[in-house]
Amino acid sequence: MPPNKAKALMLAKRQLSELVCDAINLEGINYTLPEVQTLLDGITVGGHKLSEQQIVLNQSNAWQEVFTLVKNDQFTVTAEMVEKAEQIADVYDRAIFYFLRMAQSQFFMTSISVCIASG
Repeated sequence: MPPNKAKALMLAKRQLSELVCDAINLEGINYTLPEVQTLLDGITVGGHKLSEQQIVLNQSNAWQEVFTLVKNDQFTVTAEMVEKAEQIADVYDRAIFYFLRMAQSQFFMTSISVCIASG
């Protein structure tokens, strides 16, 4: 199965709330999925610190930046990771490899969040 960038982006964008919710919950910020969806729809959610709300919004902005980078062919990974991934024939196994390597080092969202926060 050949990679389909447009389909992958569409599926990822549909899951933005889930991606944000998972990331912030890993950091100990207790928003439920409906609360994240509400906040991303532009409606404030009571009972949460403003700093936590900003982290949720920053996480969403980071994902939006990733989507833009991928769409514009500007998202890149290290040469080492690419070399190892190219040895994996199945596109699903290759995607899992990338996901696990990025999750392991956590450079993915940290780098994007820093870029967005700094301007």
